[in-house]
Order: sequence, then C-alpha cells, then structure tokens
Amino acid sequence: MGTVNFEIKGPYIIPISTCQCEKSPDAEEDNCCARTPSDDLCYSGPNLPGTGIRTNESLTVALQKIDQQILILKEQVASLILMHM
Repeated sequence: MGTVNFEIKGPYIIPISTCQCEKSPDAEEDNCCARTPSDDLCYSGPNLPGTGIRTNESLTVALQKIDQQILILKEQVASLILMHM
C-alpha cells in the first residue's frame, strides 16, 4: 500500500487523497480517494458515553458500536409504536 497523508482537524484525522485519477466530465469532484483499512485509523477524541466509543479505538470498532446503538434504538422505537397501537 502507498503512503497516505493525513490532515488533523480537532480530534479528527482526515486522509488526504494523493492518487492521480481522471475526473468524470459531469462529476463535480474526483472519485479518487486514498484507501486506508479502518483498523489502521484510531479515534483520538474524548470518550463518547452515548455510544461507548473510547479514545484510541479503531474506526472499525467505533462503527460497530454506532451500528449496535442504531439497532437498539430501532428496536426501542418499534416497541413504543406497538405499545401505542
């Protein structure tokens, strides 16, 4: 894998695309981006109690925790809807 450059904005690490690719004639932006495995990117902000995401966890783990919380919320909403029918 090639080198990936990053830009740091607050607690976020943002990969900067350095690849060369052609722009589609009707596209507003290039479709080219640097690809980095989500296990190789770590969250560097404060712990997030709403999702359980902790500082230095990988992006993979953070996304799994967000997905888990979404599923829990969907189940709770469905239960509330059924209770009020």
